[in-house]
Amino acid sequence: MPKTWISDQINTLYSGFLGGTATAGVAGGPVMVRATEVRGITKVHRFTVEAAYPNPLPDSPIDSFTMGAGDTIVLAWMDPTERIYFGRVFILSAFGGAINFGKIDTNYEPNTDPAHYKNAGSGSIGNFDFDLNMTEQVGADPRGDQTYGNWIPAFGSGKIWLTATLVAAPTAGAKLAGYVLCVEEGN
Repeated sequence: MPKTWISDQINTLYSGFLGGTATAGVAGGPVMVRATEVRGITKVHRFTVEAAYPNPLPDSPIDSFTMGAGDTIVLAWMDPTERIYFGRVFILSAFGGAINFGKIDTNYEPNTDPAHYKNAGSGSIGNFDFDLNMTEQVGADPRGDQTYGNWIPAFGSGKIWLTATLVAAPTAGAKLAGYVLCVEEGN
């Protein structure tokens, strides 16, 4: 006889078809049943980047204004418990080379991946969507301790940086814009 299965969303929403006990206090944080994003609020992280002055950080030397191959651009800061659902990039003025879109995990370096959400998106005028690892939680649940991936100073609550890594040096004045839609758990 065929079986009926449930998704992780349904399991979390209705508190534990799969069981588990709750522990009080900080130790209980990582094992408690969390609310689901179905009751959460959609967050929009928007970004615009232009390969022109004054994009480098304040107080950068004047000769550092040129973006080059291998450079990483931080596009947005996401909370580790956000779940990414969609990302779109608009190339408004040709970038000249492909661009990878990924993340830097400030809590746990092995989770950093420069092409985690889009591998070699086109630098030509047009648009494209992220097509890798969609609907994932971008980081691990913070544990508030010094366990694996939860070291000081943030104990797992440091931001996840959404990044664009340039495969080739962009054309002068190259410009892109975009956004990602994320949802965090609801109450």
